[in-house]
Amino acid sequence: MGLYLSQTELTIASGGSGTLTSLPCGLGFDLTTKWKSSSPLVTVKPVDARGEQATLKAGKGTGDAVITASIDKVDKIYTASATIKVRPADASGFVFDGSGGLVAYGGTAKDVRIPAGVTSIHKNAFLGANVERIHVPASVTSIGDSAFANAKKLTTVTFEDTDANPSRLTSIGSRLIEGDSNFDSMKLPRSLTKIPASAFANTGAKEISLPSGVTDIPEGAFADSPRLTKVKLSDGVTRIGPRAFESDRALSAFARIGSGEKELGAGLPSKLAEIKEGAFASSGIRDISLPSSVTSIDNGVWRWSKLKKITLNEGLKRLGSYVFGESDVEDLTIPDSVQTVGFHAFVDMPSLKRVRIGDNVGADLLLQAFNDTPKLTEIHVKNSSVNYTSVEGVLFDKKKTKLIAFPAMRKQGFNTYTVPEGVTEISAYAFEKAKITKVTFPATLKHIREYAFAKTTLTDLTLPNSFETIGDSAFYEISSLKSVDLGGTIKIGSSAFYHADHLTQVNLRPDLGRLTVIEGNGFFGVPLTTLTIPDSVTELGYLAFGYSRKLTKVHIGAGMRTFDLEAFDDDDGYGRFPLTFRELTVSAANPVYSADRNSLYAKRNDGLHLIRSYNSATASEYSVRKGTVQVDEKAFSGHKKLVKIILPEGLKRVGQQAFYRSNSLVNVNFPESLEYVDGYISSFFREVEFGTHIREIAYNSFFDGMPERIIVRGGINGKFTDSSASLDKPGKQKSAYFGEGMTNVVYENGDLPKIMVLPSTLKEFRLRPWTTDLSMKDVYIAAAPGTAAWNLVSGQMSKIGMDPARQLHSYTPLKAVLRNADKLVRGSKSPVTVEVSGGVNGRRQARILAVSPNGKTSVLHDWTDASQLPSATASARTTAVNGGRAAIARKASLKLADGPTAPSGAASPSNAVSPSDTAAPSGTSSSQASSNPSTPSGSPSGKPTGQSPAPSETPTGGVTQQSPSPSEASPSPSPSSADTPASPQDQGTGDPAYGFTAEITVPADGSSLKLEVRDETGYTVRTDVTGVPAPKPSTPNSPTPSAPTPSASPTPTAPRTSAPSPVPTSQPTAQPGPSQQVLPGPSPSSTGRADGPSASGRAAASAGPAAPVQTYAVQGRQAEAKRTASAGRPTERPAREGRLVKSGATVKTMAALAALLLGGGLALRRRARNAN
Repeated sequence: MGLYLSQTELTIASGGSGTLTSLPCGLGFDLTTKWKSSSPLVTVKPVDARGEQATLKAGKGTGDAVITASIDKVDKIYTASATIKVRPADASGFVFDGSGGLVAYGGTAKDVRIPAGVTSIHKNAFLGANVERIHVPASVTSIGDSAFANAKKLTTVTFEDTDANPSRLTSIGSRLIEGDSNFDSMKLPRSLTKIPASAFANTGAKEISLPSGVTDIPEGAFADSPRLTKVKLSDGVTRIGPRAFESDRALSAFARIGSGEKELGAGLPSKLAEIKEGAFASSGIRDISLPSSVTSIDNGVWRWSKLKKITLNEGLKRLGSYVFGESDVEDLTIPDSVQTVGFHAFVDMPSLKRVRIGDNVGADLLLQAFNDTPKLTEIHVKNSSVNYTSVEGVLFDKKKTKLIAFPAMRKQGFNTYTVPEGVTEISAYAFEKAKITKVTFPATLKHIREYAFAKTTLTDLTLPNSFETIGDSAFYEISSLKSVDLGGTIKIGSSAFYHADHLTQVNLRPDLGRLTVIEGNGFFGVPLTTLTIPDSVTELGYLAFGYSRKLTKVHIGAGMRTFDLEAFDDDDGYGRFPLTFRELTVSAANPVYSADRNSLYAKRNDGLHLIRSYNSATASEYSVRKGTVQVDEKAFSGHKKLVKIILPEGLKRVGQQAFYRSNSLVNVNFPESLEYVDGYISSFFREVEFGTHIREIAYNSFFDGMPERIIVRGGINGKFTDSSASLDKPGKQKSAYFGEGMTNVVYENGDLPKIMVLPSTLKEFRLRPWTTDLSMKDVYIAAAPGTAAWNLVSGQMSKIGMDPARQLHSYTPLKAVLRNADKLVRGSKSPVTVEVSGGVNGRRQARILAVSPNGKTSVLHDWTDASQLPSATASARTTAVNGGRAAIARKASLKLADGPTAPSGAASPSNAVSPSDTAAPSGTSSSQASSNPSTPSGSPSGKPTGQSPAPSETPTGGVTQQSPSPSEASPSPSPSSADTPASPQDQGTGDPAYGFTAEITVPADGSSLKLEVRDETGYTVRTDVTGVPAPKPSTPNSPTPSAPTPSASPTPTAPRTSAPSPVPTSQPTAQPGPSQQVLPGPSPSSTGRADGPSASGRAAASAGPAAPVQTYAVQGRQAEAKRTASAGRPTERPAREGRLVKSGATVKTMAALAALLLGGGLALRRRARNAN
């Protein structure tokens, strides 16, 4: 039971009609239905008296109404309702929302009439529509952003706005017709009183008319409309906002609209008071007069515009900065009412010729106001002016103490000018670009401000003796300037004489002693040939004389305290003097700075620093001064000729980019004392070795690629981080050795070396986690087994996919032992046996040296490969009881992945060689020598590590040595995997020993003997040989035995090394070794290289005039091998069945056999004595 309607929702067209029927249910008969509408938009009328059916009539608008039907019973009123939606009659192609708003148009009509009754047009409603004309009904009250945008064919939008049916539009969105490139015109309805920012920006419209009710033009309202030629504005507009008409290049006229939309004439609105920043910038307006109502013009209002003529109104009080900059204005009169002028108000006015200054412009406001006005001929100031005056067209302050502006095209004076007496200052930009050749200054002048004479045509300059300061760029780029007398100048600002390209004579007036500061770029590019900086100068700035490419001599005075490291650089920041440079000197009275062969040193709190070594045409080698504790950042960078640098003992730090871009530099000796390498030192080192005091070698110390071999002998809580590899130098590193005391090793930036030795002190070890290089499977890493370092390394290897079981190897220190030293006979040939142990898998070599009492080193037997010694020698070898037992125990338990026998260096460091057979390395104890790890150079070829073929190319070490040519060399004793030399520490009684036998002649002059041994990493250990009989004392009746006359065979030179150290010609002849290739290692000409930094080692190295400083050598990757054979040198070549075939001097086979027998017999007798 109840009342129902035939429909609950019905849509009818605007102005259309419809019907509804009431449907009572269970309410009885003869009932009367009443109808009611909620809105006048829809009227309802019953068809008959009973009202069972009703007719609906919609008005012209759009919207919704609710129709209610009711039946009144005695006990109750029953009701029912329906929603009636009134929509436009023609909706073809239109999309509406539920409240009469036009959402979009998708029709095809060219001329579109929006249906009456629509109340709003949504954002982007016609975006990109293919329409030409749009008619907006009076019913529309709002239009959204970009409603008609990007309609490329749209030419007009018209609004219904008549007295009978006025428009109800009150709001429009921004960028309404943006991108409508063919738009012609639009006249907005009278109902509109406000427009948003950028309302008509970026449009193709030619003409737009605003109604009289719009009194504020907002920011960017018409900006970037290149076709806009005319705008009609209300005469009531009081403000034109920032950039309102910016870049409207076609704009040429304004029309004023009065009440009743009547056009009042051309020009800006009569009530206009403010014109904001950039309002007409880059516009096409050429001629304009400001109404008397204007009081303020902001910055850059007509900048970059086509404005040629402007009349400023009396009543104007403020002009902003750059108001007319780069416009075409020729004549400018500033009204007397103007009080404030912004900075650079009239700058960059290329056409300005005449200026008249009003009486009330504030003091100092015209400083730099006329910069870069190249056609300015005169500046006029009335006598009634409060703050300014002009003399012959030149602008001064009222007191005539400041010369403010000199017209660039001033005609009086024939290119010369005399500054009036009493002037103390020439203001910034005062003479900029003036066509003047000579200026005479009064004695009263104290200051010339920045850019005052920039780009003028001056030819010479003489400043008074009482003068004080030259401002920044004051004489910037005066190519005509030839001579300068600085007078009493105290300070020269930055770039003061920048690129005075013909200035060849500069008198710094040392006689007056007033000059104290020359700031950065002060004389940049000035072609001076010699320079003497007076003792009065205390500060020299960055590139103060940079790019002075004709300098040959520079002298720095006694007063210099602050010296920029790049003061003389060649404009690239890498410390280069021009190649013409020959001499740098510093006054001996200077307490901070000193010079040595074109290198500048400075005393700092921690000691002497080398702060810059300047490039020159002749220097190829340089020794840093003794006592230097630091080589500063970029100290040697940019050298073109420098090949070798010798660093002194005591040096602690090498700064960033110390050798950067010194592309010829291939040899640097890093001293034992060095602690810090700060990064980017060089990318041209092929091999490098550091001492035992390293605290940090920073990331990218070898920028653009690691050396092929790197040795860090040890550290003090040392840290090492690898360097990035360039794309054209990948995977070049062959080996890396890190000695005891190094605690952090990081390889995260480039490829791993093929061989790496790590110390037992290691606490941090990081490898690049994203490494996927298949060559990693060939990497050989060695560490001391059973230590925390071993476990750390094993874990890190596993993390990146390496196989520790196969690639991690046991390591023991590299050693060499000279047997039967006590049987040597001085002055005569004696057979000896050298045994080699430890190190990394692969080839090992040793040699025997003699060091004379005066410190000269000679080679008694040169580098020779270690091979298995004859069994007689091996069985006679003395083995320490504890060491032998430990070795036997390990032999029984230790199995490595390299092969059936323990690899070289696989034994525990606790296995010591008998102290009766060897001594500790020079300057260390025996235990120290044993614990000093050596670098592993296992199996770079990728074969099993127990197999050690000779390397395909001769590796270069820290010191120079030449390999015999292949035609001269004997076969390399490269054992197979079955007979890889086990370290002697691993060998029990009866195990094979490895080394070689030789005959040597020990000098009779008391020379001490040294053994040097190295492996494939280039790590080299020097050992003192003890037990050598002392020389027999000479008597008055018996002459002192003399050494045999040396043969004329020069010391071999290492491959790829540019600076070999020759052996003194007085040395005994070195006996040739059987190896045909040379491993990396020390040179026969000792550089004082001992195994440790002890005092005894350093003393031995320096005993005698020829002894060089104890250093570690770096061999450059650009050096070439000098493979020159010595004349008459004995040469051995392979023969069948192991025999030697002689050529040149004879190598006596019987002497070698006697050496073997004698060595073995002596060893047996010593062993028997020990047993007893």
